[in-house]
Amino acid sequence: MKNFKLILSVLIVFVLMTVSANAQNLDIKIGKSYSNGESIELKSKSNFNIVIDNTVSIKTNTKNLKINFDGKDIKVLNNNKVLVDSFQTNGVMLISSDQPISVNGMRYRGSISFRINNSKLDVINNVEMEDYLKGVVPKELSASYPLEALKAQAIVSRSFAMANINKYKKLGYNLNDTTSSQVYRGLDAEEKRSNEAVDSTKGLMVYYEDEIANTIFGASSGGIVADASEVWGGKSIPYLTSFMDNYSTYSWNLSLKNSELQKIFGKYIYSLDIFEKDSSGRVSKVLLNGTDELKTSSFRSKIGNAKFKSTLFDIEKTSDGFKFTGRGYGHGVGFSQYGAVEMAKQGFKTEDILKYYFKGTDIR
Repeated sequence: MKNFKLILSVLIVFVLMTVSANAQNLDIKIGKSYSNGESIELKSKSNFNIVIDNTVSIKTNTKNLKINFDGKDIKVLNNNKVLVDSFQTNGVMLISSDQPISVNGMRYRGSISFRINNSKLDVINNVEMEDYLKGVVPKELSASYPLEALKAQAIVSRSFAMANINKYKKLGYNLNDTTSSQVYRGLDAEEKRSNEAVDSTKGLMVYYEDEIANTIFGASSGGIVADASEVWGGKSIPYLTSFMDNYSTYSWNLSLKNSELQKIFGKYIYSLDIFEKDSSGRVSKVLLNGTDELKTSSFRSKIGNAKFKSTLFDIEKTSDGFKFTGRGYGHGVGFSQYGAVEMAKQGFKTEDILKYYFKGTDIR
């Protein structure tokens, strides 16, 4: 055991200054952030290895590891024996296995490392792009949908990942596993048909001129795609502008009582009006009680984005509150998943679908 620790310590000295990024791999933050005193169980059907700088691999002769975090240092243990007493958190060191690794019961391809951010421990899955996509596509679009739509989603997700690869660079990883990046659930999420969609489109991405396009996507445009610059501000992006969408016509309605709104906003709402719309007809501001302007994005998030499905809506006053009748699901920018499914059902091919939603782009 002492020799193992000595070898590990010596090797770390030589590799700390030579960290290099692997363009084919992504560092994905998975699961929650762990507090001081919490532990993580790692399991595999094959023995674990400690990998240093992707070049040196040291066998541990165990299929079970426990990760302890004391708020400062990360210890790797097996049967209460310390294997690594200060696991490096800069991506130099990885825990790998020849078989998938279970992290507190959820299985992942690739290897595992750690970062410390805001005094909490983040678990990082270092995974090849194509394996990452196999854990993304079926969570973003049901594997029961037409293959051409799944292939489109695979290309969109691959392009999105590459275009946003530095999103969390300051925190030491590329993307997380939530909707703020893309939903990713590792090996346990994989389905045969969605894996086929990933494999059959391997390496393909959406390009605008010579750059990988930032392929923003959402559930449904509600019949008209939104302009990214109007939704989030900034410069207009040629392939993320507004246009009529003939294939995504999702509709919804929601009734809220005055008492519910009062609980949400902390005051009685006796009037609620549309104050401002953007070029796609989406409501950008609402007016509460005739005087209080509120951005609709804030209004929607306070009620709940899954409940108040879009900003493309009308308001009707009722006897005890308000009724909202809307179209679309999500921000409405870029690729519409429901639209892609409908296009695939009508016989459109993957490239047709992608070029419909990202005008002026190429797939290569």
